[in-house]
Amino acid sequence: TEARLRELFTVDASSLPELYADYLRLPWYRIYTLNIDDLIDATQRRFDLPFEIVTLSALRDELPPPDKLSAVHLNGRLSDLPEVTFSPLQYGQRTSGLDLVYPQLVRELATHSTVFIGTQLEEPTFWHHVALRGPRSVGRELRPKSYIVTPRLSTARAAMLDQFNVKHVPMTAAQFWEAFV
Repeated sequence: TEARLRELFTVDASSLPELYADYLRLPWYRIYTLNIDDLIDATQRRFDLPFEIVTLSALRDELPPPDKLSAVHLNGRLSDLPEVTFSPLQYGQRTSGLDLVYPQLVRELATHSTVFIGTQLEEPTFWHHVALRGPRSVGRELRPKSYIVTPRLSTARAAMLDQFNVKHVPMTAAQFWEAFV
């Protein structure tokens, strides 16, 4: 039921480790999340962050200019329930209509170094817009290097992402933080 989903996806701010605040203190260009939970809002309530992060729903909000840090919930937010994107049918409906946010994400992937954490990037809507951009140009790679941080990724998925200059880092978010940040 909708009430049970709200309960499941509402984050208890007091339970959050400092790692979430550490990640959100970095100078991101924009944050995208596939989750509908209120993790970013809860992190802002619990920790002192250097700037406010505006949380938005890709299903109903327009993206602000990049000088205002925003966290975009690609599949909707708790407040969008029950109109969120979870099922194959809902993904199909997303790709058949006008979607302004996924194309923006794919454009930013081509112009900004991007870090994907804890996802396999299996969302059909994402790949629909990647395919619309067409194949990479012949010659020297001009896109900035990006990373997908997840413990396991199939060889086929890693090879496909490598075509877009996205390199697999086989670590958890905590291991990545300790190793690189």
